[in-house]
Amino acid sequence: RSTPLSGASKHPETPLIPAEPCARGRAVWFDEFTDTIFGASSLKILFNRFVAPKLLKLPFDEQIALQGEAELPRNLDYIESVVPEGGWLLGDGFTLADISVASMFRSLAYVGFDPKAETHPRTAAWYARVGQRPAWQKIAAAESHRPARVQ
Repeated sequence: RSTPLSGASKHPETPLIPAEPCARGRAVWFDEFTDTIFGASSLKILFNRFVAPKLLKLPFDEQIALQGEAELPRNLDYIESVVPEGGWLLGDGFTLADISVASMFRSLAYVGFDPKAETHPRTAAWYARVGQRPAWQKIAAAESHRPARVQ
Protein backbone atom coordinates (compact mmCIF):
# COMPACT_ATOMS: atom_id res chain seq x y z
CA ARG A 1 0.00 0.00 0.00
CA SER A 2 1.31 3.43 -0.91
CA THR A 3 1.47 5.98 1.88
CA PRO A 4 2.91 9.49 2.14
CA LEU A 5 5.94 7.91 3.78
CA SER A 6 6.52 5.51 0.88
CA GLY A 7 6.10 8.42 -1.53
CA ALA A 8 8.72 10.31 0.46
CA SER A 9 11.10 7.40 -0.04
CA LYS A 10 10.49 7.34 -3.78
CA HIS A 11 10.82 11.12 -4.18
CA PRO A 12 13.14 12.41 -1.44
CA GLU A 13 13.69 15.68 -3.36
CA THR A 14 10.07 16.67 -2.61
CA PRO A 15 9.36 15.36 0.91
CA LEU A 16 5.74 15.28 1.99
CA ILE A 17 6.75 15.07 5.64
CA PRO A 18 9.29 17.71 6.62
CA ALA A 19 12.49 16.66 8.39
CA GLU A 20 12.62 19.76 10.59
CA PRO A 21 11.00 18.75 13.92
CA CYS A 22 8.54 21.67 14.32
CA ALA A 23 7.36 21.46 10.72
CA ARG A 24 7.12 17.67 11.02
CA GLY A 25 4.98 18.07 14.14
CA ARG A 26 2.69 20.54 12.37
CA ALA A 27 2.31 18.14 9.43
CA VAL A 28 1.28 15.40 11.83
CA TRP A 29 -1.05 17.85 13.61
CA PHE A 30 -2.90 18.73 10.38
CA ASP A 31 -3.22 15.04 9.52
CA GLU A 32 -4.61 14.31 12.98
CA PHE A 33 -6.87 17.40 12.91
CA THR A 34 -8.36 16.18 9.64
CA ASP A 35 -8.86 12.64 10.92
CA THR A 36 -10.34 13.41 14.32
CA ILE A 37 -11.79 16.93 14.33
CA PHE A 38 -12.55 18.11 10.79
CA GLY A 39 -13.35 14.55 9.76
CA ALA A 40 -15.69 13.97 12.69
CA SER A 41 -17.96 16.78 11.50
CA SER A 42 -17.55 16.13 7.80
CA LEU A 43 -18.13 12.40 7.97
CA LYS A 44 -21.47 12.90 9.72
CA ILE A 45 -22.57 14.76 6.60
CA LEU A 46 -20.86 12.49 4.08
CA PHE A 47 -22.11 9.24 5.56
CA ASN A 48 -25.69 10.36 6.02
CA ARG A 49 -26.08 12.18 2.72
CA PHE A 50 -23.86 10.18 0.41
CA VAL A 51 -22.40 6.90 1.63
CA ALA A 52 -25.47 5.37 3.31
CA PRO A 53 -28.19 6.48 0.89
CA LYS A 54 -26.28 6.50 -2.41
CA LEU A 55 -23.56 3.86 -2.10
CA LEU A 56 -24.83 1.41 0.50
CA LYS A 57 -28.56 1.94 -0.08
CA LEU A 58 -29.04 1.99 3.69
CA PRO A 59 -31.14 4.18 5.94
CA PHE A 60 -29.53 7.43 6.98
CA ASP A 61 -30.04 9.97 9.72
CA GLU A 62 -30.53 13.55 8.52
CA GLN A 63 -30.31 14.81 12.11
CA ILE A 64 -26.72 13.55 12.33
CA ALA A 65 -25.93 15.27 9.01
CA LEU A 66 -27.37 18.50 10.38
CA GLN A 67 -25.27 18.09 13.51
CA GLY A 68 -22.18 17.79 11.28
CA GLU A 69 -23.23 20.94 9.42
CA ALA A 70 -23.54 22.80 12.72
CA GLU A 71 -20.04 21.67 13.75
CA LEU A 72 -18.38 22.44 10.41
CA PRO A 73 -18.08 26.25 10.73
CA ARG A 74 -15.65 26.10 13.66
CA ASN A 75 -13.42 23.76 11.65
CA LEU A 76 -13.57 26.04 8.62
CA ASP A 77 -12.82 29.06 10.79
CA TYR A 78 -9.78 27.29 12.23
CA ILE A 79 -8.48 26.39 8.76
CA GLU A 80 -9.07 29.98 7.61
CA SER A 81 -7.06 31.23 10.60
CA VAL A 82 -4.00 29.12 9.75
CA VAL A 83 -3.95 28.92 5.96
CA PRO A 84 -1.47 31.39 4.46
CA GLU A 85 -2.26 34.06 1.86
CA GLY A 86 -0.08 32.15 -0.59
CA GLY A 87 1.81 28.90 -0.65
CA TRP A 88 0.99 25.91 1.49
CA LEU A 89 -0.04 25.14 5.04
CA LEU A 90 3.55 24.70 6.20
CA GLY A 91 5.13 27.34 4.00
CA ASP A 92 6.69 26.93 0.58
CA GLY A 93 6.44 23.15 0.26
CA PHE A 94 3.34 21.07 -0.43
CA THR A 95 3.16 18.48 2.36
CA LEU A 96 1.07 15.86 4.09
CA ALA A 97 -0.69 18.75 5.86
CA ASP A 98 -2.06 20.05 2.55
CA ILE A 99 -2.97 16.58 1.30
CA SER A 100 -4.86 15.71 4.47
CA VAL A 101 -6.97 18.85 4.71
CA ALA A 102 -7.57 19.10 0.95
CA SER A 103 -8.66 15.46 0.80
CA MET A 104 -11.45 16.14 3.26
CA PHE A 105 -12.60 19.08 1.14
CA ARG A 106 -12.49 16.81 -1.91
CA SER A 107 -14.69 14.30 -0.08
CA LEU A 108 -17.12 17.03 0.94
CA ALA A 109 -17.54 17.85 -2.75
CA TYR A 110 -19.59 14.66 -3.00
CA VAL A 111 -22.30 16.47 -1.04
CA GLY A 112 -21.88 19.72 -2.94
CA PHE A 113 -19.62 21.52 -0.47
CA ASP A 114 -16.59 23.63 -1.37
CA PRO A 115 -14.93 26.33 0.73
CA LYS A 116 -16.54 29.66 -0.19
CA ALA A 117 -14.43 32.70 -1.02
CA GLU A 118 -17.09 34.97 0.53
CA THR A 119 -16.71 33.44 4.00
CA HIS A 120 -13.28 31.77 3.92
CA PRO A 121 -11.24 33.54 1.21
CA ARG A 122 -7.77 32.24 2.15
CA THR A 123 -9.08 28.68 2.44
CA ALA A 124 -10.84 28.88 -0.93
CA ALA A 125 -7.71 30.31 -2.60
CA TRP A 126 -5.48 27.65 -1.00
CA TYR A 127 -7.85 24.87 -2.08
CA ALA A 128 -7.87 26.31 -5.62
CA ARG A 129 -4.04 26.15 -5.57
CA VAL A 130 -4.26 22.49 -4.53
CA GLY A 131 -6.63 21.88 -7.44
CA GLN A 132 -4.06 23.26 -9.88
CA ARG A 133 -1.45 20.66 -8.97
CA PRO A 134 -0.96 18.11 -11.77
CA ALA A 135 -1.15 15.09 -9.44
CA TRP A 136 -4.37 16.42 -7.91
CA GLN A 137 -5.84 16.97 -11.37
CA LYS A 138 -4.89 13.42 -12.36
CA ILE A 139 -6.77 11.95 -9.39
CA ALA A 140 -9.73 14.28 -9.95
CA ALA A 141 -9.93 13.10 -13.56
CA ALA A 142 -9.89 9.48 -12.41
CA GLU A 143 -12.83 10.29 -10.13
CA SER A 144 -14.79 11.90 -12.95
CA HIS A 145 -16.86 8.74 -13.29
CA ARG A 146 -18.05 9.11 -9.69
CA PRO A 147 -21.78 9.18 -8.92
CA ALA A 148 -23.65 12.47 -9.21
CA ARG A 149 -23.61 14.88 -6.29
CA VAL A 150 -26.26 14.49 -3.66
CA GLN A 151 -28.86 17.24 -3.81
